[in-house]
Amino acid sequence: MIFWVAFGSIAVIGFHVLLKVFLHGKGDLATSLHLVRRLQHVISGFIILALHHFVQHQLGLIMVLVPTVFFFIFDILRRKYIPELNKWFISHWETLLRPHEIYDSPPAAFFFLAGITCTFFLTQVRPITELSVLFLSCCDPAASIFGILIGGIKIAPKKTLAGTCAAGLVGMLCSLYIGYLHSIPYLWLYGFPVAIFSELISVPYLDDNLTIPVFTCMSFQLLSKLDLIKFPL
Repeated sequence: MIFWVAFGSIAVIGFHVLLKVFLHGKGDLATSLHLVRRLQHVISGFIILALHHFVQHQLGLIMVLVPTVFFFIFDILRRKYIPELNKWFISHWETLLRPHEIYDSPPAAFFFLAGITCTFFLTQVRPITELSVLFLSCCDPAASIFGILIGGIKIAPKKTLAGTCAAGLVGMLCSLYIGYLHSIPYLWLYGFPVAIFSELISVPYLDDNLTIPVFTCMSFQLLSKLDLIKFPL
């Protein structure tokens, strides 16, 4: 277990360092789209999925729970009790932080881990877990990027029609892949509406990184209970 937790953490941190070097000086577009944060979002999810592929569900749960707890403790210490720790953190990881996350609230990375951890608690069905992680890792960044690039009609606070449709299309592609991987016919048909639902639903005071995987998981669980989708255990 220690190996998998350490390996995953090193992989995520190492990728971020390489990404910072690659995007250094790339101009305003990378900054406006928050490319470092978006790509870190995607790759972190892929790393978790890759590690989860090699372990049993319980070990996978521990693999995401341990970093989530440590991250929470670290975040409380750096924001509330140890200013020097916060200065060090900002100097190395500011590209992953929104302005309010520097002093006032936990960063999106914590809610990202917390959302995936909740999913592991909610279900042991591997395809549902994989879909929840993929929707969080891919659909949410797609919605943000296309919402910024295209803009247009707003259909909810901080949600555009273009971004929401992008999330739905990416969700359909993710569902097509998982359906192929686990031999689940027509799973892709449900990927589009589930991705849109998970993207649009906002819960006051809760970050999207927490709610998207949870709503994705619950939606596919409901579809399974209604016998609309047959998931292998």
